[in-house]
Amino acid sequence: MLHISQQQISRYERGITSVSIETLDAILNKLGKDWSDFFFKVIANYSDEVAEIKLQDNFLFQDKKSKYSYYDKLKFRALHEL
Repeated sequence: MLHISQQQISRYERGITSVSIETLDAILNKLGKDWSDFFFKVIANYSDEVAEIKLQDNFLFQDKKSKYSYYDKLKFRALHEL
């Protein structure tokens, strides 16, 4: 048994609390996974995110007008957050 509360697991999932190497190792062992499984999943998710960002970039910057419009929106948002 790991003796980790549901609240603590939720904090890990939401990124509020960092997971120690020891805790992550215990979780992987309990799930019957190893570090190579973990890193393969991390790399696969990272690759998906990069592909999605590139797709969004291509869509947003199809022409100069959309490019400038995008930057204008960012500037507007930044000014109003100050």
